[in-house]
Amino acid sequence: MLLLKRFSVSGRTGQRAAGSAADALALARDAMDTVLSVVALAALALIAGAIYLWRRGRRQKAGLMLAAAVVMIVNVLIWTLPGSGGTAPIDRAAAGPEG
Repeated sequence: MLLLKRFSVSGRTGQRAAGSAADALALARDAMDTVLSVVALAALALIAGAIYLWRRGRRQKAGLMLAAAVVMIVNVLIWTLPGSGGTAPIDRAAAGPEG
């Protein structure tokens, strides 16, 4: 379960309190990990449903479900596999604009 944290803002300057940027990045990374996990599980459910429909003769729906599952799996792979620089896009996103 994700717990949302409040980020304190100082009264006059409007700047965030020390450490809140790191907290925000950690929360964003946790949320992205959760989203990617749910997408992967949904893709597996689509594949199982497509197999079920294929056996029942509903070939067009099964094909569309398989196509959606492939798109979802490719998206997860794009976010998680490291590129030529050795870091994955999810790691670069978690590092923030400075990293």
